[in-house]
Amino acid sequence: IISVPAEAIIQNDDKNQVAIVNKGNTVFFKEVTIRAWNKDSAIISDGLMEGDVIITSGHQKVFSGNMVIPKPLNMIHNKILNKESPE
Repeated sequence: IISVPAEAIIQNDDKNQVAIVNKGNTVFFKEVTIRAWNKDSAIISDGLMEGDVIITSGHQKVFSGNMVIPKPLNMIHNKILNKESPE
């Protein structure tokens, strides 16, 4: 179970996705299963792994295959996900 900022979730038709940046700094989109969410965060139960780098803002400006330069970690820019302990 992984918690991500709510703004990282992309709702496309009936699917929930996140934009992920791989080791080559290339963007791809991955479908995720949301266990619960509120205005600040979403609890992902399937689709992400600990250590995945996601885009939390500006994902509407990137497309699959785009090269990006990840910004340092902070509360506004891209985040490396933190794993939560199961409930």
